[in-house]
Amino acid sequence: MSHLKYTEFEHQLLVYKEIVAPLIRSLWSLEAAHANASDVLVFWLASAATLKALFDKRETIGLSDEMADEVTGIYNKRYEEFFLKNDLYFVAFMLDPRKFG
Repeated sequence: MSHLKYTEFEHQLLVYKEIVAPLIRSLWSLEAAHANASDVLVFWLASAATLKALFDKRETIGLSDEMADEVTGIYNKRYEEFFLKNDLYFVAFMLDPRKFG
């Protein structure tokens, strides 16, 4: 019985890691010496793409629809709070000369 509980706990930790990893990688990237406001939006969108790919294969990793919906809701709420109330990041992205280089 304890083996089953351990296996379930281990699985939950692996799913948690899969969800949190893209967000952590984005935060680490933003700590780079040359990161700017444009990078904030780029890394946010990259995290969204990674999470979408993860949620598209949620049956494979054993992630419930409810959990995927909850994470998506939280992610979208933070996007609205951070990016829709402040045009700085979008403007910086549009003016970033690196994207045309």
